[in-house]
Amino acid sequence: MALDYAQGFPLIILDRGPLFYLHIVCTYSYYLVGLCLLFRMYVKSNREKRHPIILMIIGSLSVFGFPFVHAIGAIKAPIDISPFGLIISGLFYLWGIYQFNMLKFSPLAMKKVFESIHDAVIIFDSDNTLKSYNNAANMLFEPLPDKKIIGSCASQVLSHIPPLLQLVEYKSVIDSVTAHSMQLRERHYHVQLSLIYGRNNKPVGKMLLLHDITESIQYEKSLLQQANQLSELNLFKDKMFKVVAHDIRDPLASLSIFSS
Repeated sequence: MALDYAQGFPLIILDRGPLFYLHIVCTYSYYLVGLCLLFRMYVKSNREKRHPIILMIIGSLSVFGFPFVHAIGAIKAPIDISPFGLIISGLFYLWGIYQFNMLKFSPLAMKKVFESIHDAVIIFDSDNTLKSYNNAANMLFEPLPDKKIIGSCASQVLSHIPPLLQLVEYKSVIDSVTAHSMQLRERHYHVQLSLIYGRNNKPVGKMLLLHDITESIQYEKSLLQQANQLSELNLFKDKMFKVVAHDIRDPLASLSIFSS
């Protein structure tokens, strides 16, 4: 490391050794892996989520691109151009934060609420690809050997539940809400399929809501059984009173005849 006064002000001159370039290779290898994950997220995301992902990609290109160009000496500049990359990336990150609420607390709170819902909620996009589901929906996917089912099509994740698969795949887009009652794995559910609308009031996905009504049905059956028992008791009571009345009527008739 030395000082260079050729530009009229002191600049640092670095003599880069082999460990420096090894460090560059390791650092940018991690960066390329992260960039590939961002591109994969971009491909699998719907149109609503692609804009903030693009801003993150551009911002990361600025952060890592300028130092990389300076490190390999692609641009013969007397000063380090890395801070300019930080300025450009900061502008894109601020744009994403304020326009898309990337650091807003409400998405985290909504996620907690989504996971705490007792009803099973399953969300598909317009291509019937599974996008999200809450903890209550885990029991529907237990027979599947692969737990990483996000991004799979409905025909794969619901193949063991034909009624639900038929409801998701053959749902007409004319009706926004469809409700059915189904029996799945010895449990009774009230199933509601709703369309999710995005910008311009166009459907961008579907949401399955399964409400467990097994206890209600069992309680209803219990009430019907008790009602039937009461009806049988009333019939038995009526027959018993008829027999008693018949048995009492004949002695009373004889007594009335003798008394007259």
